[in-house]
Formats: sequence, C-alpha cells, structure tokens
Amino acid sequence: MLRKLITCVCLFVFLYAVLMFPDEREYPATDAMQWGLPTLHISTYGYGNPFEDRTIWVNSIFNLYSNDNEKEWSFQNVLGAVRGRGASSWHEGIAVDKRPLRLRFHTARSLLNSGHAATDWVLISNHFDYSLMRNYSAYHLGNQLNGLNWTPFATSIHLYMNGEYMGVYLLADERASTGAGRLELTVSDSPEYTDYLIQLRPNLLYQLIEDVDFIRVNSSEFGPRGRKNDAYERVDLDRDLLYTVHFPNRNMMSPLHVEYVRDYLTLIGLAARSRDFETMSSLVCVNSLVDSYLIHELYRDGDFGFGSTFLHIKGRGDNRRLYMGPIWDFDHTAAATGLSSYGSIVVRQQHYWFSNLLGISEFFEIASARWNTYMFDAINQTISHVDYTTYTYQNDFERNFERHQILGTPPLSFMDDDNPIVNILSYMEQVEFLTEFLNNRTDWLNNHFNHTQSAFEENRTIVLSINNVEEANLPQSILRILHNLGLDLMQHQDSAEHYLAIIKNGEVELEVLSVEESKHQWIEGSLSFSATSSSLIEIDGLEVTTNSSGLNVLIFDNATEMIVDSLNFCSTNGFAPTRNHFTPNSARLTLFLRLLNNENYISIITISNDTSRNFCNNSLDTFESIGLRRNLIEMQNRPYVAILAGSELIFEDVGNPIYYEDEQFYDAVETTLVIDGMLFQVLSQGNNETIRSSILIDSLEKSMNHHSMNIVVVDRSTGEVIDSVRFNLDYNKEFDRN
Repeated sequence: MLRKLITCVCLFVFLYAVLMFPDEREYPATDAMQWGLPTLHISTYGYGNPFEDRTIWVNSIFNLYSNDNEKEWSFQNVLGAVRGRGASSWHEGIAVDKRPLRLRFHTARSLLNSGHAATDWVLISNHFDYSLMRNYSAYHLGNQLNGLNWTPFATSIHLYMNGEYMGVYLLADERASTGAGRLELTVSDSPEYTDYLIQLRPNLLYQLIEDVDFIRVNSSEFGPRGRKNDAYERVDLDRDLLYTVHFPNRNMMSPLHVEYVRDYLTLIGLAARSRDFETMSSLVCVNSLVDSYLIHELYRDGDFGFGSTFLHIKGRGDNRRLYMGPIWDFDHTAAATGLSSYGSIVVRQQHYWFSNLLGISEFFEIASARWNTYMFDAINQTISHVDYTTYTYQNDFERNFERHQILGTPPLSFMDDDNPIVNILSYMEQVEFLTEFLNNRTDWLNNHFNHTQSAFEENRTIVLSINNVEEANLPQSILRILHNLGLDLMQHQDSAEHYLAIIKNGEVELEVLSVEESKHQWIEGSLSFSATSSSLIEIDGLEVTTNSSGLNVLIFDNATEMIVDSLNFCSTNGFAPTRNHFTPNSARLTLFLRLLNNENYISIITISNDTSRNFCNNSLDTFESIGLRRNLIEMQNRPYVAILAGSELIFEDVGNPIYYEDEQFYDAVETTLVIDGMLFQVLSQGNNETIRSSILIDSLEKSMNHHSMNIVVVDRSTGEVIDSVRFNLDYNKEFDRN
C-alpha cells in the first residue's frame, strides 16, 4: 500500500513538473536572422491551447529575435502567458486558421522600440487583410495627428508557436490597457475626478449585467435600445448604442460613477441632436472628434460607431472633455471586404454624433481646415511609408502567404468569388490595391472638403426645389451658401411653403416661395426643362432628381448639355449630400448618347456585362437614333463593341455564344481599325470570363475598364480624347468620368 502511495506521489510530482514548469529552451537565432522582420517564439506549458480558447491564459516562455540593427530589443526565456482574443477575427470565415492572441508578461517590457513598457500586448492576425497593412497604416497615420491623445504602437513580426511557423502578425499595444506611454488615466472616489475609457457596443450583451458590465444611454425621442432585434439593427442608427467601461474596472466603479458616465454621454447626445456646437465644444474635444472622423472616413470604415469604437473622458474642471480613441480595428476597411468604391460619405452616416455635427457649419469648417492643414500631407506620407515598408520586407510578408495560401479566396463567408480582392493573386498587387484605394479616396475627400461653391460656376444651370421649407429644416451652413448665391431662403426658413429657384450663369433667374405648387418650363440649348416646387425636375421628360424630402439640387452644364450632379440634402441623412444614382444616370446616358451624333467625334462604346437590362426606353431610342443597330435588350450578358465616326457606324458586334460542359459562355469581341490615321484596338470581354474593357488609341489605354458600359470620345481634328466615361446602371448604379 505504501509503495503504491509513493509511486502515485512521484508520478504526480513528475507530471506537475512537466506541465507547470517551463522548459527554458533557446531557439536558434539563425532562422530569425535571415528575415528582415523580428521573430517571436512562444512556447506554452501547462494546460490549454491559446488558439482554441479565448478564456484561459496559458503559461508561456517568450523569445524575441530582432535583426542586426535592432539586437538590443531581443530577449530570451521571458515568462508570461498567452490566450486567444478577437470577435470576427476569431471565428468568421478563414479566421480560424490564423487567430489573434493576447500576450501578458510577468513584468512590464518595452517591445521593439515602442518607447514604453507594459505587461499586456496583442498579436493581430490581419487574416482578413491580404495586404497586411490596413491596421498598420491606420495606426501610423493616427500617430501623426495631434488631435488624438494616443494611438497604439504597432509593428509586424514573424510568429512561431511551439516551434511551428504561424505567419506574419502585427504586434501592437493592448487598446484597453492604460499606463505610461498609453492612455494615462486615474481613478478617484469622486466620479467627476475619475477618468474613463469607454467602448461602444452594438448589442445588449444579454449574458451580462446592466450598469455593471454595460451602460445604456438614452438621448433619443425613440427611447433607448432594448428590443431583442436591436442587437444588429443598423437601420436604427438614431438610437444610442450601449457602452462598456474598461477603466475603471468594475471593482472600482460605484453606482455614482455609472450615473456620471450615463449623464455625460446623454448630454453629448442631446447637444449633437440639437446641433448645439457651443455645448458640444464644452463636453468634447472637437479636434479629437474631427481627427477620428477623418481617419475612419478615409478608410471608409463601415463598422465605425459599433463594436471597435473607443472613447475616453479625461481632465479636470473646465479642461474636462470626452476624446475619441484609441482608433482600432481597420482590417475590414479600405475595400478589404468588397466596398470597392472610393466615393460617397460613409462614416458620418454610421453614428448620429457625426451626421449632426457635420451639419453644423463651424464643425464642418474645422474638419475642412484640419484636412487641408495637415491631414492631406499626413496621408501622403503614410502611403509612402506603406510602399517603403512592403518593398523593404516583401519577402517577409510573402512568407505569410506561403504558410496561409488564401490569396484568391474570399476572406469572409458573405463575399462572392468575383470580389475585387479575390481576383488579386499576388501580395504586392494587394498592397497596390490598398494604396490605389487610399490615393483615390484622398482625392475624393479633398474635393469633398473643398467643393462648397465650385459647382456654381459660370455656364451652368442650378435648379433648387423644396416641397416644404419648414419640414426641410436646413442647417445654417447650407442656408449661408444659398444666401451667398443671392437667394433669400434664409429669411423664410420657417415657412411651410413650396420653394423653387433657378440660377443661370451665376445669376438668380427665378426664386418662388408659394403655398401652391409652382412650375417653370424653359429651353436650354436643344433640351427642354421642367421644374416644380414639389421637387420634380425633368429634362426632355426624364426625371433627373431624387424627388425626396429636403433640398433637391440639379446642376447642369450648359456647354456640354450634361448633368453634373443631382443631389438631395435631408435631415434624415444629417444633410450629407445624397446622390441620385439611377435616374440621373439614365438621363446622363441618354443625353450623352445624343452628343455622340457629331461629325467631329469618333466614339467607341464597349459593354462588358448585362448592364443593358436596366436601360430606359429613352436610352434605347437614342442608341437607334445615332445609328447603332443591335437590340441591346436581346443581347443581355453578351460583350458588345461599337465604333462611330460621326454619324457613320464603322463597327458593331456582339459576343457569340459558346458551350463548355453544358455551360453557356460568350466570346470576347475584338477589333483593330485605323481611322483618320489613328490606330484603335478595342476589346470587350464579359459574362463568366474575366470582365474587361480595353480601348487602346495608338497603343495608349483610354478605357476606364469598369464592369458596365465604357465610352471614349475622340476629337477627329486634333486626335485628342475629349471624354472617357462609364455608365453602370446595374448593381452600383454609378457614373464616373476619367
């Protein structure tokens, strides 16, 4: 019996030693030295697998190897622990193959030139981001902006777990950790002397306790969130989200602290809804709001205002303010998951604070000023830094995709195989996709913040219509612009009447405020116009406005007889300009096609997919009137090419059907012609093949090469391209001009 007891005790001691005491191994640095990025080895011991459980800390040994230039940051056999972390990056789609981690050292350490020591750090997997640069670039940009109190440090590393290579991770500050070099916050028994780190939450966190784990705020006439389906109901954006307080922790938070945070956030909500800039400025650091907004708008972050949005309350007395940040979680942004368009405003429509604040002229002017003062330059520097980093460490980043062969597959389950990201099969092309997006987005936003009156230049007609002036409730910023244009609407903003105004060549031709609907008709060049104060505006019988509540604006170029823009400014969208894509595009296309019937023009038209199914009758009639013969409605899904020289149809063809394994495809349409001494090489390819439009003129590409209809117009006398446009009347309903 005693022998059995001794045997059991010895076995227990042996197993305990094996499982609970670290095997202090030192990994050879030779492997790390062949790579430019640092290498982190983690060896776990004891119970648990950090890639399978987000709740258990697993004891670990850490070995970090830097390259020759940063050897001082290397260390071996440092004790700590590791566990899994993340939400969608833990369980969604391909995330399960490369999960993020949280690190905790037994003693605070400064990692890789971070400039501060801390016990808690994170490893971001970036598995949804095939450039591995979205989070890194956003944090780099945030660290250049003085409106943000703190932006996380981040740098890329190679990760080994128990000797197995796991890929390239982003080593970063833990965003909810406080202390020197991060957010330096203090706690007091008095709520007004306590600092708070807060996170917005999209749902009710049913398994947790209200006023302990989360705080419900209500500044809306619709009441607080509380219905079961509010959890992910994004159409209900006007309600307040829920808030989790990360600092102080729950053990330090008294009911008075909870009440203080709720009241403070409610005051901010009420000030935002009433567009009270003075009160808002006394509660919130405006520069912090602006900088955070600009970064998230630049990256076209559709998740902003939901789960990864952080803010903090800090300061004493008159200096106490709410600040945005730290910024976090950009791996789904910048078209990484399919939002490939770089136009339109996104973030301001995600949270009612910004949709209201950007309707205040003072706030918009600050945003424009900060954009022009240093944001624009900081973005260009960030893009250059991304180019330098990926070029310098290209082999390191490509090694990640040798370990995880995911290029060419959708990163998320809801994405289709034809997503632009999926069709980019090399790492450096993924980086180019990101930098091209950021450059195009920067150009678009630069125009947005500097485009107050450029639309109202000479040789243009502007039509403005409001169905009910009082209900439109236009903000002072818009009324001031209209006043500067010579309109008197500012004097009648409380009137419940119809409004119609027409400005031609910078001069007010008509301004009518009436109880009854008014209508005005006129001829402009070869086109007939009709406008009513009930927001219906037509050109040659084509409705060309959104015909919605609020202010409807049509801007028309008299010289080219083209619609420049069709906009609606409405309180439900925070008076952000909403463009009428579908109907004006039909009108744009019809008007544009009429212009092609000109003896001085050579016109090349390609259609790469089934755009034709959404043509309006006017467009189809115009196709026939300029000499095109194919019935495009009958040619759905088939590539199409047409070339006109003046009124003469030089070439017109459509792809023929071919069959392969019981599936129907269509041949591409190609032609090479010499017209007026110029070489034209045209290709249209679509349907199940790679969608492509190519219009080469003397070997130079002139097509916008978009999914849809592409048109290039050449001046026969000079040989110059005078227009290159695309019309998409299908899914995105967009119009673009090169």
